[in-house]
Amino acid sequence: MQKINLTEDLSIKKLNPNNPLDILLIEELEQDKEISGDKGYLGSLMSEIKSKKHLYHEKLYNSSYIIYHQRYPIGYLKISPMFMYEGENMVDISYAIHKEARHKGYMYQTLESVVDTLYDTYSEIENIMLLIDYKNKASRNVARHAGFISDGLTEEENKEREYVIYQKTRK
Repeated sequence: MQKINLTEDLSIKKLNPNNPLDILLIEELEQDKEISGDKGYLGSLMSEIKSKKHLYHEKLYNSSYIIYHQRYPIGYLKISPMFMYEGENMVDISYAIHKEARHKGYMYQTLESVVDTLYDTYSEIENIMLLIDYKNKASRNVARHAGFISDGLTEEENKEREYVIYQKTRK
């Protein structure tokens, strides 16, 4: 599949579980202790690939992607299949970025562009959700910067349940 250009320097490409280069990249990213699918809600993409749950899908959502800055892979994201949540059609986005690429605005730009692309492409999507580990302040800042709104619980309530839900509704 061709890359989807998000900005001048950022693009995503659907992860191909049959491409050894894609698999090596995901293994390398997951070995980075700081990228931790296990710490947050992303989960291990490699275990998903090995169990054959991840295959190509026709829809932009319901797939996993490698994030590129210029020609270099810097992370990955998963866009869940559409589901009904509180009466709205919603997708969930999970992401991880290599520690060397953090604090440079790449994830914010990627997230903002992916959200715009999803809303432009699929009229059936009404809301996009992020489920972020309460302790991951950097990711929470990315979500807020990209226009996501928290579910309105207090800091104490979020700390107790250990995650924060952020949503962005179609304009």
